[in-house]
Amino acid sequence: MANLFSILVLAQLSADNDVLLESLLKRYDLDLIRVTTTNAARVALHDVAVSVVIVCPETPATAVTSILDAIGHLGLKTPVIVLRIAGTELSADWKRRTFAILRCPILPRVLSRTLDIALGLGRLPR
Repeated sequence: MANLFSILVLAQLSADNDVLLESLLKRYDLDLIRVTTTNAARVALHDVAVSVVIVCPETPATAVTSILDAIGHLGLKTPVIVLRIAGTELSADWKRRTFAILRCPILPRVLSRTLDIALGLGRLPR
């Protein structure tokens, strides 16, 4: 039996996010925990063994910083994948923090593959 990974997704409900997350929703090895607020994300980080956090592109920079702060405060080593619209400026608060940034638009399978790498299920291409 395959491992089941809990993936915390901070995203507003929208057709664009549904399309973006479609390849993840079809995977049998993932349990997606979708939340729309940073407070709900903090509760999930505290209460669930989250394997990876994905932050969808519409999320304000302050909310991304809040999630990164919560992970640090809880002493977690949870990988974070932040999706940002191409050309969007990155927050100065993010310097010296470790997380992945994917520029959108991206193909859904790219998100799935990046998630595999964050989970340690695949190797980075040479």
